[in-house]
Amino acid sequence: MIAEGFARYTDREFVRYLRMARGELAEVQSHLLTGAARNYFSPSDLERAETLADRAMGTTTNLLKSKLWQLGHGVRARNTRTQTGK
Repeated sequence: MIAEGFARYTDREFVRYLRMARGELAEVQSHLLTGAARNYFSPSDLERAETLADRAMGTTTNLLKSKLWQLGHGVRARNTRTQTGK
């Protein structure tokens, strides 16, 4: 979802997809809680999955905050693909 938003080349679209990605990550976290309540995971597997989901949520949230700040301050991010010719 994040890659799809990035590929649209506008900051507003990217922000929209980052918000959707956060919703999907929240759904993953919810499913992990349900799975834990039903003993679908070993304790170590659950801990690793929760850590990964929490880190993904934090990273996505920080990227979203950064893009929102850029939008609010009129800062346009450089498109590295255009700059490098790739």
